[in-house]
Parts: sequence; structure tokens; C-alpha cells
Amino acid sequence: MAETISDGTTTITPYLVLSYEAQQAGGNVLHDVIGRGDPDVTLRPAGTRAGSHEFFFLTAAPAEACRVLHARAGVFSFSSDAEPTTSMTYVLDEGGVTTALDDRKKRWVVTVAYREVSR
Repeated sequence: MAETISDGTTTITPYLVLSYEAQQAGGNVLHDVIGRGDPDVTLRPAGTRAGSHEFFFLTAAPAEACRVLHARAGVFSFSSDAEPTTSMTYVLDEGGVTTALDDRKKRWVVTVAYREVSR
């Protein structure tokens, strides 16, 4: 089973996906009405997923390739055979991309803040 990250040209395969976090903002609009305890509600669907992925790499080169890929302006796809519900098309969100080195084990973790989009 494999997880891949791609921009349609470049494909990166992390050694592991350490974490996946997703949130969907509610779309409902609540209208307070003077003199009533309960609001009027306009029902709307929730937004697309937003959150972060943590990708684990054994060496610096693929971690740097992952960082550089996400630093470009582009639309990316994440695909997971192990957890298909986490697969998506996304863009880099405001949290950006972070690279960290575990000094003891010399392993790399790249954290990507994403916002799901339709292609």
C-alpha cells in the first residue's frame, strides 16, 4: 500500500504518513430574532476539508522535494491506498509547509497545511 503526493508532473512517496487532521467549517447561517430564544436558520452544506498532513521521510532529499513541491503555486493530489477516505485534491493553506529534523534519529517530518478543492 502506498501514499503519494503529486502536482500532476512530480510524484513524491513519503515513507509514512504520521498524521492526518481535517476540519469542515459549518455552512449554516444563524439569524437571531429579537424577542425569540431560538434563531432562524438557513441550512447550507459544510465547507471542504481543511487541516494538515504530517509526512515522514528517512532522508533530507525527499523531504526537501516535498517542501519545494508545496512551495510552488499549484493544485496537489494526495492518494492513499491504506486510508482512501483521506485522499483529496488540495492547495496549500495559510499554515504553509513546515520541515522539521529529528536530531536524534536524523529523520525528517514535513507538515503541510491544506485546503481541499475541486479540480
